[in-house]
Amino acid sequence: MNRLKTIRTSCFFSSIVRDKFHSNLITINHIPLKTLLILLALITTLSTTANGQGEVQGDKKTDVVYLKNGSVIRGKILEIKQDMHIRIRYSDSRELLIDFNEIDRVGSDKALEWRNYRSSGYMNRSGLELLSGSGNSTFRFATIHGKHFNSHLSAGLGIGITPYNDPTNLIPFFANFNYRLLKANTSPFIFLKAGYNFSVYNHNDSQNLPLDEHTGGLLLNPGAGIEFNVSRGFGWYVQAGYNIDQSSYEFDGWWSERVRTDLSFRRISIGMGLTF
Repeated sequence: MNRLKTIRTSCFFSSIVRDKFHSNLITINHIPLKTLLILLALITTLSTTANGQGEVQGDKKTDVVYLKNGSVIRGKILEIKQDMHIRIRYSDSRELLIDFNEIDRVGSDKALEWRNYRSSGYMNRSGLELLSGSGNSTFRFATIHGKHFNSHLSAGLGIGITPYNDPTNLIPFFANFNYRLLKANTSPFIFLKAGYNFSVYNHNDSQNLPLDEHTGGLLLNPGAGIEFNVSRGFGWYVQAGYNIDQSSYEFDGWWSERVRTDLSFRRISIGMGLTF
């Protein structure tokens, strides 16, 4: 009867040294979570600072002069001479003198701001991420399709590819939740990817290890970033997070032993992409 030998590993880049008869593991230290937390805090601070001005512009008041003939003039009142005239700047440099006899009333209104971000409808986020650890790095391409529920929250389903080559590649299928912190064209956001990785055997693996069985496992990727909406419904983003990918495989070892290796790749993810 064959015996089952299980080797469980948790590493960023699982460096496994194998020969014909044995499977040995080289353990790699974990990347400090402190580094990730500092990075995410820096992203949030910078994006909040950059967006503070945009939010204030949305809350500014503009002067409104209503004329007796029904015309409405919006701008900044520069001068008021009682019973004579009002001087108002209604564009970047143009000014107008309005006679008091032509004025019905004067008020104020919220300044108009062109909103490029979406609050409803279809959502797509497609991008490329660098998954970096203490050894070699790899990339993940993913595309997400879903829905905007309001100005802040969007969610969808995504699929991608992660070429780990150790000795399998992974096809992630996941749910994605995205929350924008500000109602502004440039806004920080937080996100969460959670799902399952399907494993695909890499026949070009340099280890040339014949696998009897391989399976995928958990995908978990929380993080934060900044989104830049440059036109109506279209923008780009940069983000960083902490990514966990799991998988496992089995092969026959020496003396008919069944060797099982469980992998857990823990890496910092840095990426960018397009949203529309």
